Amino acid sequence: MQHSAASNLWVDRPVGARLVRRLGMRNGRHAGWLFVLVPACFHPSYDHPTCGPNGECPSGLRCSAELVCEAPGGGTPDASSTCFGSFVTVCFTTVADVPKTPPMLPSDNTIEIDTDASPLCDQHNDRKDEYCIVAGAGFTLAATQSLRGYGSKPLVLLSIATFDLHGTVDVSSNHNIGPQNTGANANPSVCTNGMAPEMAGGGYGGSFGGKGGDGERLGGTATAGNAAAALTTPPTMFRGGCPGGSGDSTGGAGGNGGGAVAIIAATSIQLDGKVNASGAGGHGGPATQSGGGGGGSGGMIVLDAPSIMATGPLFANGGGGGQGGTGTGAGMGIGADGGESPDPPTNAPAGNNTSKDGGPGGSGSAGTSKLSGFNAVGGATGTGGGGGGGGAAGFIRAHGVTTNISPPSFVP
Repeated sequence: MQHSAASNLWVDRPVGARLVRRLGMRNGRHAGWLFVLVPACFHPSYDHPTCGPNGECPSGLRCSAELVCEAPGGGTPDASSTCFGSFVTVCFTTVADVPKTPPMLPSDNTIEIDTDASPLCDQHNDRKDEYCIVAGAGFTLAATQSLRGYGSKPLVLLSIATFDLHGTVDVSSNHNIGPQNTGANANPSVCTNGMAPEMAGGGYGGSFGGKGGDGERLGGTATAGNAAAALTTPPTMFRGGCPGGSGDSTGGAGGNGGGAVAIIAATSIQLDGKVNASGAGGHGGPATQSGGGGGGSGGMIVLDAPSIMATGPLFANGGGGGQGGTGTGAGMGIGADGGESPDPPTNAPAGNNTSKDGGPGGSGSAGTSKLSGFNAVGGATGTGGGGGGGGAAGFIRAHGVTTNISPPSFVP
């Protein structure tokens, strides 16, 4: 810093945590040193994003040659900006409510967020009643960390700078019982149900980005567990996936749909971790002649930033259909549950215990070409019930991401 008065010259020199200021008289007759101590901690302000004494900047920004904090691609945060995101837009109530520090995530390797009750959900924005928004100035999830989202609201992870995802973000559902096993905003009320089965037939698979598989039909006049049609256009609503239908004759419950997560960054997303929003497998029928439940559909993943570099897996696949149950005979017993997809190209397995008479279920969707769930293959014998259909794919919106993804992004 310089002072232009003709009588003297100020010169600032940063030395560690101190600022050294020298005052020299132009005529050289008086000189002295003035030491001003400055706190070692830097608390940057987005209203004046200058670098700290030792080049410190907020998380996600770097110190430029001009000593201004900027994004890695150049540019500085807009101090007046309060709204972020395009497909999912979040506006903070005032400029003062825009985060100035990274989110205060627990240091645990497993982080659980109840989207209805977590204190991490920001309350100073216009979408707080619809979504759980975890926001910060820079957002990093380490490779050893897994962030699990469950509850009735979709999960939004928002950075007003960069987002570095090296760990796992999980809003998938699985066939275990309990609220923590159901992804955030799975089974929203806007889901369309399929046709319920009759005469111990298997339930339908959940539909969303594709059509769910149909359940196995038993009996010449019985109604099959027919799945609802897939959406004909990409959704404009940010939401989770749809459940599979239950099997007939108090059969196995249908699997829950996958949850919904949006990852938003004002500058860039770097992702070599994993994001999973897949649906759950349907439950096998009980030890009576009963149908297996259909698998749930995949949910929804949104990546939204000016620059997206994603090499890690993104998947929202459907769950496998459950096996029919059997009431009498050598092959009696509970049908096997359908499973869940472990990665983008792998189908969720259908329930199929070959020692039982119940019909096997259908596999869930997987990959970029098979968006629909598989129909139950049939094969119930004796007093076995029909298998449930597999769940269909969900939706992914990730501009420019074409590999390690299932289903493909609906925005190229």
